[in-house]
Amino acid sequence: MEPNGSLVTHADLKSIAAPPWNEIVVDGRGRAYVNGGGMALVTSDGSVRQVADGFAFLNGMSVTPEQRKAADV
Repeated sequence: MEPNGSLVTHADLKSIAAPPWNEIVVDGRGRAYVNGGGMALVTSDGSVRQVADGFAFLNGMSVTPEQRKAADV
């Protein structure tokens, strides 16, 4: 959302997977993780990349206080 209240597209997730997308969580660095059949990482500049796939049903994402994600553990 822009300061004037208008909506703009920040990132296009179609290159990762078709909708529906299920959840979003944002870490302390401003990166958004979005899940559906896979998980996409959206950076502050709007770039998108797949960081996980092959889930039957991904649910309940969170970011730890240490800002770690599963790949860091």
